[in-house]
Amino acid sequence: MKYIELEDINEYKSESINPAKMQEMVFELYSVPVYETGHPEYLTGKQIASSKIVVRKNDILLCKINPRINRVWIVKKESENVNIASSEWIVVRSNKYNPEFLAWYFRSPKFRQLMVSEVTGIGGSLTRAQPKRVAKYPVPVIDRNIQDKIVYRLNKIYNIIDMKKRELAKFDSLIQARFVEMFGDPVQNTKGWSIDTCKNLTSKIGSGATPKGGRESYCTEGIAFVRSMNVYNNRFEYGDLAFINDEQANKLSNVTVEHKDVLLNITGASVARCCIVPDELIPARVNQHVAIVRCKEKILPEFLCSMFTEDNYQKLLWRIATSGGATREAITKQQIENLVLIVPPMKLQEDYVRFSERVNKSKFEVQKSLEKTQLLFDSLMQEYFG
Repeated sequence: MKYIELEDINEYKSESINPAKMQEMVFELYSVPVYETGHPEYLTGKQIASSKIVVRKNDILLCKINPRINRVWIVKKESENVNIASSEWIVVRSNKYNPEFLAWYFRSPKFRQLMVSEVTGIGGSLTRAQPKRVAKYPVPVIDRNIQDKIVYRLNKIYNIIDMKKRELAKFDSLIQARFVEMFGDPVQNTKGWSIDTCKNLTSKIGSGATPKGGRESYCTEGIAFVRSMNVYNNRFEYGDLAFINDEQANKLSNVTVEHKDVLLNITGASVARCCIVPDELIPARVNQHVAIVRCKEKILPEFLCSMFTEDNYQKLLWRIATSGGATREAITKQQIENLVLIVPPMKLQEDYVRFSERVNKSKFEVQKSLEKTQLLFDSLMQEYFG
């Protein structure tokens, strides 16, 4: 495939705004958070603290700053207001390319690797790609008709993926709604259930450690080594699952994962995420960022996991994680032990778990279909962009 440098296709030219008129104008600002919200911010000239970049319909905005580096936004329309972009973006404009084709290319693993490999630090942890370097990155030279066909196919499959993800989210909402209907707010204990501490209701609370050598010491097979990136709310993510050998595992024998253990993330941005360990991973180990919470007979693991992932309890866990004033979120073993848990009658817990299992069967089928579709999408991205 033939390539050309990005700067050779980028027709973007900066535009100035008349300072005299700026104070009375209304702007639509595309900052990086628009990626999450899907909507620009509306500002007057008086609210704009620094100079911004004027953008037009079909301009592609490529984020250059971590942790959102390589995220992409296309300006879909021009409004009666002035469209502007914050300095977090690199703007790309090309009449020769389908903007959606370029957007998909910028999202490809190949292009992302280019950006991530060349980021430079600014003021500590903040890192950014340098626009002059990005301008030299390769862009495939492809006929516009072929671009359009690629965009059509990728969009079609991506829309299916998005639909399936929304369907999975509905299943999760249904299970959580059932939990609240049956048990109320577990933090305020609005239904007046018996309560006890997590320490009294569990036989084990503990986290592990990273083997000497870190990532370099991991194996391609062996005993599963669970990290925070694997633990999501009510879902175990197998991507990037690490493995350790028997010698490493023996050193972590005190954090051997058992049937139906509850896994709780206790540090970092993923703090408070929680799921039940899949049986096929046993006897796994966990690192220092993941806690094992093992239930006694008065509380079911599935019920405890649902309590931890209920909205109000998630807020409580986040308050605890950020209460120490440290720069990194963290929940200590003692804080987990001191958590107050509601303890409804076992019969109600069992009824709830049976309901969850029925819903999860349907969810499992959608999840399998999603994974197959995602594999197809990933293979097409590899085929088209390398």
